[in-house]
Amino acid sequence: MNIEGFEAGAVTIREIAGQSARNATQDDVYRAGWLFTDAARSLTQLVEDLRDEVSTFPGRFVLRDDEGADPAARIATAVAELDALVRAFATAQQHAGLFHSAFSHIAVEVDPNAEQQ
Repeated sequence: MNIEGFEAGAVTIREIAGQSARNATQDDVYRAGWLFTDAARSLTQLVEDLRDEVSTFPGRFVLRDDEGADPAARIATAVAELDALVRAFATAQQHAGLFHSAFSHIAVEVDPNAEQQ
């Protein structure tokens, strides 16, 4: 797993999220819709892969729980939560795609009488 690349991507997303979208153009919004869809699809795949990998830990490693609980039970809980996250990202992908599809029909008309700023 390229955790450094994933971390760098998360940092970039946090930086972008901290900026205002107030002056977005129609093209910016259209492209953002596609990028939301693509990001959600990529995150779905990443979480699926991570879920599959985590589920193999009991057979690959000697595990212990730092609170004395059953490590297998903790892994089962972690896998269940990753399953929920897969479903959430898949839902986000669906909604992002629907947004992108709806917004793709929007065009900005130029008013030749409008004042230039």
